[in-house]
Amino acid sequence: MSSERNRRGANHRRENNCKRNKKDAAENPELWAQLLDLCDFHQVEFRWMHGHAGIPDNERCDVLSMSAAQRSGLPIDMVYEQQK
Repeated sequence: MSSERNRRGANHRRENNCKRNKKDAAENPELWAQLLDLCDFHQVEFRWMHGHAGIPDNERCDVLSMSAAQRSGLPIDMVYEQQK
């Protein structure tokens, strides 16, 4: 995937208020906004991957994210809590 295509996709998502498509909002638009803002300062490449398909780096990310999510003392995500 070209970096230009990545940038167009990120800008498109930003322009559409982080919606997944024309009718479905992202479940976490505030996080998408933060991520897209950071992309202005870093070289980033987005790639869609089928989850849990035995891709070593993807599986490692899953283990790391699950481990981090189970830690105690995590700050409360007030935006998520308000949307429940």
